[in-house]
Amino acid sequence: MKKRNVILHTAIASALLALGFSAQASGTLTATAINFATQNFGATAPATLGITPGPITYTFNTPGGIVVNPTVSIIMYFRLGNGATFAAAPGTGAFTGSITTLTPIPLTPTATAISTDKTTIAVTFTNSGLANATIGVGASVIFTPAAASVVGVNTTLATVGGVVSASASVSALAAAVNSVALPADLDGPAATAASIATAASAITGAVTAGGPTAETQKIDVTATPSQAALTVGANGQGITKVNFGSFKFTNVAGVKNTGGTVDYTIAANLTATGTGAVATGSFSSAGAMTLTTDAACATALGAGSLAVLTGGTTATWTAATTAASGVATYVCMTANGTTAIPVTTPTLIVKTTPTTGTDAVTGVSGTLYALGLNGASIDVRSYVPAAAIGYSSFVRIVNTGSTPAPISVAVIDQATGVAGSSAVLGTLAAGAAKTYLASDIEGATGVIAAGLRPRLRITAPTAALQVQSFMSSPSGVFSDMSGGQLSNPAPATAITGN
Repeated sequence: MKKRNVILHTAIASALLALGFSAQASGTLTATAINFATQNFGATAPATLGITPGPITYTFNTPGGIVVNPTVSIIMYFRLGNGATFAAAPGTGAFTGSITTLTPIPLTPTATAISTDKTTIAVTFTNSGLANATIGVGASVIFTPAAASVVGVNTTLATVGGVVSASASVSALAAAVNSVALPADLDGPAATAASIATAASAITGAVTAGGPTAETQKIDVTATPSQAALTVGANGQGITKVNFGSFKFTNVAGVKNTGGTVDYTIAANLTATGTGAVATGSFSSAGAMTLTTDAACATALGAGSLAVLTGGTTATWTAATTAASGVATYVCMTANGTTAIPVTTPTLIVKTTPTTGTDAVTGVSGTLYALGLNGASIDVRSYVPAAAIGYSSFVRIVNTGSTPAPISVAVIDQATGVAGSSAVLGTLAAGAAKTYLASDIEGATGVIAAGLRPRLRITAPTAALQVQSFMSSPSGVFSDMSGGQLSNPAPATAITGN
């Protein structure tokens, strides 16, 4: 196997290149990319904030090896990408690996240099012995960056998926750290870049509507005073409280602080009583808005659990207890028992407070449980569209509840059984009745083709409905097609009728 002799003199090195000795397989660069938390890099983080990557290893791959003559040196280059820079030139002690233990003659790191833009460092390895030293295939240089020695990463690592990379090369030429392209006249072309740092969120957040058990709680239209109480909650919260939902934050294992060895976590990096939340909705009937540790809304979270209510539409929590990783905090409203509870689908914004003021805030937002009236629902089984020739459909609806209610209608597809979007027909007072023509119905739902025979779903936020379906034939015969269908009382959703 042919060996490459390395002589310091530039002219001789250039001559060796001209002879084709550089046409070799390139060395390889490897590193274990550390996943750094995006939370480390807030908008106000100092430009000098540094990270500590893991070791970066360059492995030689020249067949037959590289022979370094006595008193001769080689130069190793390491260059950062993606906007990152070195804080300073490293000491020679940062470089180890098998070339420093070659036998019988090791190569010794004797000097380092850094480029003007601080993206590139060079380390000189010198044969200080009296015999040749051979760098064989598989020999390595291991560069271990000092603590916080890689800077300029705030923008790159503030975004999930951000990457900081490094490239490397080997040369017999005099150190040229400011070269646009890395000198790579030994061990083939410059090694393919390796990722040394990546960015991920260390803490994830989630907002969930309702409780662990799917919530069915509604405003009770039969309550006294009217609509001032709730139906029984599915999560054990009774009729005076509603569990709108929860939020939680969860640690992501393996995502590090800037030191690169310790995970960034809720316990270590967030203030214990630094959670703030704002719920926006219709809370005019609220006696209290409380953060709790349980879905039954029985146990207050602790510090800061009681909200400040503003204008009946905003609930604000400040300096609330930050729950442990993966533990839900529930958002509960206690009705005052005297004011009608309004229909509402609140939204929630939650933010935590980092213990380091320049860290990015971890937050989450989402939509909470849609609290509606319990109401009534019934399907009309026989309906002939307005476009059908000769036959006419009529639907008579009676609000047998004790409260006025808007009456809504939806078309149920005859092939799939799926109900479409509902549309309001009009409002009926308590005890009132009205007969709707097919043209009235389709004025709300949209035109239905003459040949279709869908069902209709009638709903209203009232205690009960009575619905009759009539049909007029071409000969003028008027028939009751329903026998007077009665709706399900609140809060059932199954469909009844003959």
